Amino acid sequence: MPHKKPFVVIVVLLLLITIVQYSFSFSPGAVSVYSRCIFYPFQYLRNNLFSIVTVSVGDILYILASIMLIVLLGRWIYYLAKWKTHRQLLLRSLLRFFLSAGIMYLWFFAGWGGNYAKPSLAEHWQMPLGRDLEQDSALIQFDLFLIARLEEYAPRFKGRPFRETEQLCRDNYYHIPATAAKARLTRIKPAVFGNLLEYSGIQGYYNPFTGEGQLNAQLPDFLSPFVISHEMAHQMGIAAEQDANLLAYIACTESGDADLRYSAYLNVWLYTNGKLRGRDSTLANEMRARLNPVSRRHLEVLRARHRKYRSPVSRLSNLFYDNFLKLNQQERGLESYEDVVNTAYAWEQKRLRGDRSPGSIP
Repeated sequence: MPHKKPFVVIVVLLLLITIVQYSFSFSPGAVSVYSRCIFYPFQYLRNNLFSIVTVSVGDILYILASIMLIVLLGRWIYYLAKWKTHRQLLLRSLLRFFLSAGIMYLWFFAGWGGNYAKPSLAEHWQMPLGRDLEQDSALIQFDLFLIARLEEYAPRFKGRPFRETEQLCRDNYYHIPATAAKARLTRIKPAVFGNLLEYSGIQGYYNPFTGEGQLNAQLPDFLSPFVISHEMAHQMGIAAEQDANLLAYIACTESGDADLRYSAYLNVWLYTNGKLRGRDSTLANEMRARLNPVSRRHLEVLRARHRKYRSPVSRLSNLFYDNFLKLNQQERGLESYEDVVNTAYAWEQKRLRGDRSPGSIP
């Protein structure tokens, strides 16, 4: 049978994927070996290789893959229309597609997916989250804390071009003992998709196939330091979105630079005030009214951008990514981003006790 060999290969790939997934789910040792022996060397190699060019190689590959997929769908439709004479060609094409998909999944898992099995940073650092923020008083207290920090750093915020900000964020990770050794794995590039990212609501993203981190080049300068630091956290092997947010928050707020601090406090305030709005919109508006004039202007910029680029594309993008996260052991999907409210609050409580240094990064 001409299709027997690729079919057997597909079955073997499925068995291999199942075994790998099972071993990672139940063996912390396998995750540790993966990090040390596969992900970190692979990420270091990719980062050095693709840093040679300033354009995002991953974005180009995504574009080419999209074109190939469209062509392939057209071919399948043609084969279906000619079913009697082309069914063998259709079967062969489908087998090749599933074979390629299996290989790509193994590439994805080796280059990134294994990181989803790591413990959360809060768990790894034995950082108690408690139930404080379930009380409105604690949430209001944290909102007011962030507002005070914004008022402190807003007058010193100046904004920087992308490349300067990117270098500053990488240097900042070098100065934190817990991340110094892994900072060499980081480099962020502007995405090539332009305004398409505006309509999809994407601020930045990590490419699991090339190891590149991309930033929406149109992102306002008061958001970009935190988002860049978030994507760099992914490049250092932090998979969960709430953990990447937490590490970005810690790194930026430990920095001596006002832009990094302001960006972190503003981003986390947006999550915090949004959580408060879900409970009491009137109270959330009262907190918003306490913001300094600089921060209020920045919120106006965000509202104007939201009105300008509001579209069904963002809803489709969110739906896709929400399901992607849930398939990769992040049960809360997109809602996991806002968990930084709990972890950042717990981190500030830890700072109050005099502990300002994060532990090792898993």
